[in-house]
Amino acid sequence: MTKFEDYSKLFSSISNEEDIADANLNTQIVNHFSDGLDISMPISVYHKIHQFGRFISIIHNTAENEYSNGNYLACEEILWSIFYATSGDVAERLAILYRKQHRFSDEVNVLKLAIKTGTGNRKIKSRLPKAIAYCDKHKDSDESLRY
Repeated sequence: MTKFEDYSKLFSSISNEEDIADANLNTQIVNHFSDGLDISMPISVYHKIHQFGRFISIIHNTAENEYSNGNYLACEEILWSIFYATSGDVAERLAILYRKQHRFSDEVNVLKLAIKTGTGNRKIKSRLPKAIAYCDKHKDSDESLRY
């Protein structure tokens, strides 16, 4: 069983009552702000978007728990599973993780990838030059694995 299947089981364990309550809330929100939304989109699509956000949040929290417990490789694997589906916070967390492990080249590469794929934010763009300078300064102690 892959990690993704583990997370899917975790996500599916969310109670149906919660899902129904969320669907009702989403319906109320759509009805209230219907002028600004695409009414042709079914409410089920908005509901699925909300569920996906909760799913990503669960995975992110799992990664943070692994990080807190010092399981850095497990944390890295989990964060990469949601890298392209999220904003720059995952790329930033990976960069911090790599810096902590003395993987300076990996830090630079993940920041570049975040900017290239559009998942990066202003904070990441300002961090990249500093990471490059730090990587150049500490080439002898670089322990990068991936790139």
